[in-house]
Amino acid sequence: VEDAWAAMVERFPVLAPGRAAVRFAVDGAYEDFPEDQWDRMIGLMLTAPFLLTRYCWPAMKKQKWGRIVNMGSIHALIASPFKVGYIAAKHGLVGLTRTAALEGGEFGITVNAICPAYVRTPLVDNQIADQAKANKMSPDEVVQKIMLAPAAVKRPRRSIFDWYPRMYWTWRKGVRDVSRPVSGT
Repeated sequence: VEDAWAAMVERFPVLAPGRAAVRFAVDGAYEDFPEDQWDRMIGLMLTAPFLLTRYCWPAMKKQKWGRIVNMGSIHALIASPFKVGYIAAKHGLVGLTRTAALEGGEFGITVNAICPAYVRTPLVDNQIADQAKANKMSPDEVVQKIMLAPAAVKRPRRSIFDWYPRMYWTWRKGVRDVSRPVSGT
């Protein structure tokens, strides 16, 4: 597995794990949160990015260049009730990102986390209904008082994932050389 990842990194040295997590979230009160869900969430949103980074690391280090972009969320930076598994995993991802950035800087490897605020997706639509029930408020109140409260711009986003193709296109057009001086610190 490690050799396959190393070969992939030599060809495409920008790694962006975490996208699969968009389809996976479970809400619930802390004392009722299922342990099996905890294990799956930590596995998908924290262990998987760790392993992907670990497998790609030697090839990036050897070529003295690499980019890792982890997908966090607003919940990687602040907490909210009834999301213990998701928030723990995303906070862990930011810690993982910071550690890798410090270790990779001297080898030309940069590691960043993108932490968007509320993005209106089908998954979030379901969470709005759950939050409305848990907090005894209307769905509109959940959006305004819970989901948009910590955001600087108070409007729902359509999608954050349309930037993935642009990121690859930008890299192919020469950002690789422009970003070389980024140190990771």
